[in-house]
Amino acid sequence: MTDADIKKNMETLTNWIRQQDYQYYVLDNPIVPDSLYDLKMRELKALEAAHPELVSPDSPTQVVAGKIASGFRPVTHALPMQSLDNVFSLEEFKKWAKDFDPDLEFSAEFKYDGLSLSIVYQEGKLVQAATRGDGQTGEDVTHNALVIGSIPKQLTGTGWPSTLEVRGEVVFPKASFAKANLQRIADGKEPFANPRNAAAGSLRQLDPNETRKRPLAFFPWDIGVGREQLTSNSHCELMSKLVEWGFILGEYQALPLKDLPEQYDLIMKVRDSLEFDIDGIVLKVDSLKKRAEMGSTSRAPRWAIAWKFPAQQKLTTVESIEASVGRTGVITPVANITPTEIGGVTVTRATIHNMDEIDRLDVREGDQVWLQRAGDVIPDIVKVATELRTKPLPKWTMPATCPCCGSPVVRAPDEVAYRCTGGVLKCSAQKKGMILHFGARKALDIQGLGDKVVDALVDAGYVNTPVDLYHLTVDQIADLPRQGKKKAEKLQEELEKAKTKGVRRFLIALGLPELGNHLSKIIVEKYSIRELLDCSLEQLTDLPDIGPKTAEAIQNWAQDSVNRKLVMDLLALGFPDRETQPAPAVSTGSAALAGSTFVITGTLSQSREVFQARI
Repeated sequence: MTDADIKKNMETLTNWIRQQDYQYYVLDNPIVPDSLYDLKMRELKALEAAHPELVSPDSPTQVVAGKIASGFRPVTHALPMQSLDNVFSLEEFKKWAKDFDPDLEFSAEFKYDGLSLSIVYQEGKLVQAATRGDGQTGEDVTHNALVIGSIPKQLTGTGWPSTLEVRGEVVFPKASFAKANLQRIADGKEPFANPRNAAAGSLRQLDPNETRKRPLAFFPWDIGVGREQLTSNSHCELMSKLVEWGFILGEYQALPLKDLPEQYDLIMKVRDSLEFDIDGIVLKVDSLKKRAEMGSTSRAPRWAIAWKFPAQQKLTTVESIEASVGRTGVITPVANITPTEIGGVTVTRATIHNMDEIDRLDVREGDQVWLQRAGDVIPDIVKVATELRTKPLPKWTMPATCPCCGSPVVRAPDEVAYRCTGGVLKCSAQKKGMILHFGARKALDIQGLGDKVVDALVDAGYVNTPVDLYHLTVDQIADLPRQGKKKAEKLQEELEKAKTKGVRRFLIALGLPELGNHLSKIIVEKYSIRELLDCSLEQLTDLPDIGPKTAEAIQNWAQDSVNRKLVMDLLALGFPDRETQPAPAVSTGSAALAGSTFVITGTLSQSREVFQARI
């Protein structure tokens, strides 16, 4: 394989991983299981290890994935909150540990499946709590941390530094998960995907009274700022101090390297009996001096590893396979399965990704299959139990026409995917996907524009594009199932508010291919929305991180007459065309406000991002 072939493979994997990060962090809508994501990440790491000269500094292996949600003040971490590298088998663990002394002690800890949190104390008082975010900048969730019972508001005991940062995981108990989902369904809300999403969603409430209702718990796993002022040279000793200061610890045990595989097996056997979800164990060099010598990469420490448990698998039956049409027209085979509980979650559907995967697995309607779920609600069919096939079963084939609009289904020569050719004007599934994307949390975050409302609006013929949302009457919305005048008026307020959320989020909402938060930010810093519609390939590829394939996809979208009309119509409604520039700094000759914190609250005339830039 030539260097050009290797580089192309690395770019393909990088683009795929970035797209999944976009689905997860921007849309809150992961479309592949964790196991497949981990596999692709490992493939990329292997290629980069073999060809370090081809590694890009912004490769997904070099940076921490994660973004900042709207509605929360960004907080810059004093020390980066890094991720962890993973191993998935005894062989991989041995390879990682081969250069360590077998008697070197490690801390063996639960790998909680929750949301990472940094809590800062000044003189023993809780003053700030922030999510990990992208590792450099997180979300200010102080108001919610203050209502979590297991987080001390004032440290107890003595000996804590004047500034202390405690890092740990916010988790949601498994026993309360099913009850919480039943209540959400009764309230007309979407159920949580899993306990981790329940924890994340609960912590990211703008109203702390909502967070107070959720049975969240916090388990510390490290000390950030302030560690240098403590005399202990052992991580486990350091963590024991947190008990004196009012925290509750999970599993912490210092063990020699040679005993870690046995500890892994022991914890895996008891995981189902634990109150909270864990998906592995975290192993950290216990000596703080040794850690300092080993250091870190840009993404993860060299002195720690997450040894993940095998994905949970169960046998179930494929009752039917249907063609599901997505926002961009891509048709994905989806298996409807006999309801199966895996990891405390009952699943009824499993994606099969594409026709190539159907052919590889040879999965057919009526087959018994092994279903795998690894930390998320989207299960993966990993194997067909062909030995249990008692009679001939017909092979499933991709339909020749779209199941939603009847348009021809085609497969481009250079693509794996099959696509509906109907487009958003004809295909109801693409219409619904486009409108849902437009209002997604990391796009324009239009509260009240969920699946059921969008389905009803499109099915009633009220809405074909996002522009139509702005021509809806209160009565039209109120007449939809489970709506009413109050909800209708609230939705109209949210639609107007969407116009003030900045050009970057507007660009994300338009749904251009390959564009997530990072590339959208790069584009709007250089071009207005109108200018982007007429950008040449050369202008696009001159921008950082935009390659020929992405540039061509953007240009093809921008040159489509339907898309151009959509953009111009939305601009005419009052959406922003150009990035708002920060107000010029005014020199007062005084540093009286240096280091001050400004709180932006209340009903605002523009987005918080605009006011942050001005400050």
